[in-house]
Amino acid sequence: MKALGFLLPVVLSILSPGENAARTISLADALDRQLVSCILSAKASPDSLRWKGGHGLELCLQNNSGEALSLNLETGRTFRSLDSSFQHLILTEGRVIALQAAEKRVFPLTAYCLNQSRKTPAGNRYQLGKMAGGILLKLAGFLHRQRIYAGGAQAAIWVVSGNASIDQVTGRTKQETRALRSYLYDLTGRPRPPRSVDPLAWPLVSLQGSIAWDMPAGMSVSLMIVSSDSSFMTFLFRDRDFPPGPRQYSFEFTDDALVMESPYHIRLIAGNAILVDKQLISRQ
Repeated sequence: MKALGFLLPVVLSILSPGENAARTISLADALDRQLVSCILSAKASPDSLRWKGGHGLELCLQNNSGEALSLNLETGRTFRSLDSSFQHLILTEGRVIALQAAEKRVFPLTAYCLNQSRKTPAGNRYQLGKMAGGILLKLAGFLHRQRIYAGGAQAAIWVVSGNASIDQVTGRTKQETRALRSYLYDLTGRPRPPRSVDPLAWPLVSLQGSIAWDMPAGMSVSLMIVSSDSSFMTFLFRDRDFPPGPRQYSFEFTDDALVMESPYHIRLIAGNAILVDKQLISRQ
């Protein structure tokens, strides 16, 4: 048998999936290896970031390498003032910055002050600092996860970095204030004030469940909550008319005066008569 008188063309395709992929590295490591250069200046925040409060930083980055970089700027990274009379800063919202080979770009950041007694950062120059540690790093992570910004974030940081009072921490809403104060008491181990003095220093406590009863006849009834020592009393509803027959009512009740993991009585009453009495334990 004769060999075939032709050759099939062979096409070689060399695929390198990672060839154009950006190299992932922390900004701190990239600076140490001189892959990038960085200039940090305190500048007014752009309108898109102004609602977050804190202080604006302008991060000017130059990629000195011949490859694309994905730079990780971590939550809890600090920025050190070149002038010690100015505040050092901390980042509570990490980000990843993409930088093409030889590219130069400017990125706005929002950071918060670490030294309450020093001068404000405006117009000052900064350099990348160390990662925060201990409870300060935990706080930065909490602020990031809970998306807490502006005055509440700054006040919370000064509690940890400058021993400021927790009862002065105020968020944008009552719920945010409670979340911040309660977390800070847990984080720092400071004595928590009585609930009667500062209810927002305590986790939100609620009673939830359902109560079932049989209405013997059409009448007006009320559903009330009473603490075991009768120090707390309120109505879930009052003088409501129900027709005869089986009835059920589901509820979730929250109040600053509720004490966590304490027994409460849910009572259905008609006039002075108690038709149903059910005990529930309050939960966080």
